[in-house]
Amino acid sequence: MTEVNPVMGGHVCVPSPIAPSSGQPANKYLGSQDINLSLSFFSSVAVDDQAPRYDLLMRCVELADREGLHAVWLPERHFGDFGELFPNPSVVAAAISGRTRQIGIRAGSVVAPLHDPLRLVEEWSVVDNLSGGRVGISFASGWNPDDFVLSPDSFEARRSITSEVIDTVRLLWSGESIRRRNGTGAWVDVFSRPRPLCKHLPTWLTVVRADGFIRAAQMGVNVLTGMMELKEAELAVAIRNYRAEHPKPAESHVTLLLHTYIDPTHGRAADLARGPLARYLGSHLKSGESAMATNGDLSNVIGTVNNTDKDAILMHMARRYIANRSMIGTPAEAVSVCQRLAAAGVDEIACLVDFGLTPDHVLAGMEQLLRVRDTLALGRSDR
Repeated sequence: MTEVNPVMGGHVCVPSPIAPSSGQPANKYLGSQDINLSLSFFSSVAVDDQAPRYDLLMRCVELADREGLHAVWLPERHFGDFGELFPNPSVVAAAISGRTRQIGIRAGSVVAPLHDPLRLVEEWSVVDNLSGGRVGISFASGWNPDDFVLSPDSFEARRSITSEVIDTVRLLWSGESIRRRNGTGAWVDVFSRPRPLCKHLPTWLTVVRADGFIRAAQMGVNVLTGMMELKEAELAVAIRNYRAEHPKPAESHVTLLLHTYIDPTHGRAADLARGPLARYLGSHLKSGESAMATNGDLSNVIGTVNNTDKDAILMHMARRYIANRSMIGTPAEAVSVCQRLAAAGVDEIACLVDFGLTPDHVLAGMEQLLRVRDTLALGRSDR
């Protein structure tokens, strides 16, 4: 296996954190206390309209790559301010691949029903080649009807279509062909090109509720999830059930997306994050994100109140979210969160850092995140 950066004229099929032989993370075992830290982005950050739109993303990713963080996760969003930088994560992933050497590059998530699986494989195979085999994809079924202007007939059957897309993508990625009708009506066997460097695609299913974990297990894929609808104890149960149903539980992998901002001064992280997080949660509600139901009935009534009351409700939601469903706090508090989640069965935390803080605060929080990573590594070396 060649250990050469692809942009410099060679390639490397990365064996860690994903094992190419199986398409799943290597050396995982039930009861592991190890946890990996990654970055996640959603482009909800306070930036000057004249500033380069992708500057903060690239600065964060380059820092994460230099410092050896696990992966970077890129979403797919359409037709709104919320997540506006990511209408096609493969394009951003290609840009990242040329500016990094080792960090995993993940789609989190591709909205499967909006895409032809042949085109998905073509696009992400390019990224896999550019990056030296660092690609992984999480597939989501989608939830926002407006996104489906790209494929209106797919909305009602989006969950079953997602399963079909995943099966087809994995088949094509492994080098098999599929039959398609061409322009003259004839059936032809089609192989995707270029061939990816790694034969098996590391694959996740994006899930929100506990039943999604079982679906992922039955498909034999990894899980990407959040804590919008699952409390910590419920998450632990869902992970146990997932691994009980998974055909190869030792190769299963759970990635948890978590809003993250770390500051060494007690209380300062929460104070700085509360307002931006409230606006972020408001963006979710505005775009129809049903996952806000975790805050009781607040999401059902927020659209009926005046702006003053709405702001108060969102601040209340933000306080609860910071306390129970985030990694916002001091380095010591973040270490504690990581340890609890590792004990619950989480393998990787995708730290969502661009939820409305200023670029300076995001970058300062990244430096503190590296301290957390180092503390966790020191604890592992002592075992």
